[in-house]
Amino acid sequence: MWENFIVDDYSPKPNYKTLIPKAVESKPRVTVPEPFQMTLREEERRLKPRQASMVVSVEPQKPPQFKANPIPLKSRLCVYQKSLQECEKQREIRHDKRKKFLLALQRPFSAGDAKPAEEKFIEPTTEKSTFRPLINTKVPDSPKLHHMFEDRLKNIRQKRQPTVPQPFSFQVSDQVTSTTKRPLKSIKWQGDSKKSVSIKAKAGPPRPTKSALLREETVRREMRAHCAEYQVQLAEMMERVQQRPLMLQSLDNPATQEQNFLMLEYLVIHDVLDSS
Repeated sequence: MWENFIVDDYSPKPNYKTLIPKAVESKPRVTVPEPFQMTLREEERRLKPRQASMVVSVEPQKPPQFKANPIPLKSRLCVYQKSLQECEKQREIRHDKRKKFLLALQRPFSAGDAKPAEEKFIEPTTEKSTFRPLINTKVPDSPKLHHMFEDRLKNIRQKRQPTVPQPFSFQVSDQVTSTTKRPLKSIKWQGDSKKSVSIKAKAGPPRPTKSALLREETVRREMRAHCAEYQVQLAEMMERVQQRPLMLQSLDNPATQEQNFLMLEYLVIHDVLDSS
């Protein structure tokens, strides 16, 4: 059945059209004007300086030759050492001048001018604490102490006497209660007044504040300073009195009469202060 079967008989192939290439169309030519000799000469003139500058820029520029200057003679001299020596000389000259000036101002030394150095008492800034804690050096025996405490409790319990019951009545008349209440009130009032009086009497002075304590401390410090100044003045006056001549020797001299009068006045004041 399928021996002589051909597909093309039932579905024939399409006939493709053969494409024929189109002929190339010829483009129209445009005439280009060619320059004359005059125009070429002008163009060459313009291009010459440009080409020369391009050649110069392309060539490598040679650096200028370096010529070293000769070494100066000052660099071989020891200027630093000379400057140090000059500074040292100037310093010694200034030192000698100051020393001579101070010696010229200084007074000649004498044994009477020397004064003993004053000893200054410096008060301690912090007060030493008076509290000393009690330190137990021995280790306590706790079981032994416990047994001792139990024995003491037993002895106290045995010493106590037993209470004895006493008869009492629940019926109390109104008269008895009224009579007992009145004196109780008065007793209570009197007791309260006594307590208040006793509390007032036992109450001490108020505790001083910190500002009051500081005020008292400043007053004490000022008093000490005034006393110290007064003692210094008295010592100076005594030294002056001891250095002066005796009264009998200076009575004949009228120039010393005023000084004698002042000395007598000072002695009288000193005696009055000592007696007070």
